[in-house]
Amino acid sequence: MEGRRADEMQQTRGLSWDHKTGKGTAVMAIIALVASLFIAAAGPATATAEGTVDLIVRETNPVTDTAETLVERLGGAVTANLDLIGGFTATVPANVVPVIEADSSVSAATPNGTVQFSSSGWEDASLLGDVDFKTYAGALYQITRSTKATQAWGKGYVGLGVDVALIDTGVALVDGLPAWKVVQGADLSFESQNPEFEHRDTNGHGTHLAGIIGGLNVPIGDISGGNGSNLDRFAGVAPGSRIVNVKVGSHDG
Repeated sequence: MEGRRADEMQQTRGLSWDHKTGKGTAVMAIIALVASLFIAAAGPATATAEGTVDLIVRETNPVTDTAETLVERLGGAVTANLDLIGGFTATVPANVVPVIEADSSVSAATPNGTVQFSSSGWEDASLLGDVDFKTYAGALYQITRSTKATQAWGKGYVGLGVDVALIDTGVALVDGLPAWKVVQGADLSFESQNPEFEHRDTNGHGTHLAGIIGGLNVPIGDISGGNGSNLDRFAGVAPGSRIVNVKVGSHDG
C-alpha cells in the first residue's frame, strides 16, 4: 500500500500536500481555479460496463490507510490520491457503495462527477479585439463596479497615499503600471542574482494582480471626484495606490 502511494505521489502533477507523510507544499492554484472558474455538475455516479462506480472518498482519519483498505477488501481499487481534501478517488462495485458510506473510516463518499466552465470567452485570441469590456462580465471594468470601487472613487477614495505590498512573481513596468506606481521592495527570488531579471516579472502573475489592485492607464484626475461612469480605459480597484514589489517567484516557479 505504502509503495503504491509513493509511486502515485511521484506521478501527481502540480503542487500537492501529502497528508500521509506531512511532506509537500501548499496547494493554492487548485483552490483558485475551482473557486473562480468551475461549478460542479450534480450528476449521478459514473457507471462502467462492469457495474462499478467512481467515487470520491473523504477519510475520517486521512493519516491512516483504513478507508483505502476497506475499498480494496470490498473489491474496489483506489485510483488517485486527493490529499487536498484528505481523501482519494476509487472505482468500486456499485453494490458496496452503501457499505463504504456507512463505515466509520469514511467521512463521505460521493459520486465522482464532472465539472464545466461557468464562464468563458477567451478561447480565440482574436476575440480580444472584439470584446466590449463594458459588457463582458469578467472585465476589470465590471469588477470595479461589482466591488463598488467606483462608488468609493466618487467620494474621492482612489487609494492616493496608500502603498500595497504585493508578494508575488514581480511587477513589470507596463503602461498601466508606470514607474511612479511601483516601489521596488526586496527581491527574494533566485532571479535576483541576475541584474537583468531583478524585480522584473518573468511569470506574469504578479503584474496581473498588480493591475487589478492599482493599475492606472488614465490620468488620476479622470477618476478622483467622479464615479468612473465615463472611464473606458484601464483602472484597478485602487488606481491611486502604489504597489510595493516584493518578488519571491519567477517564470519557473
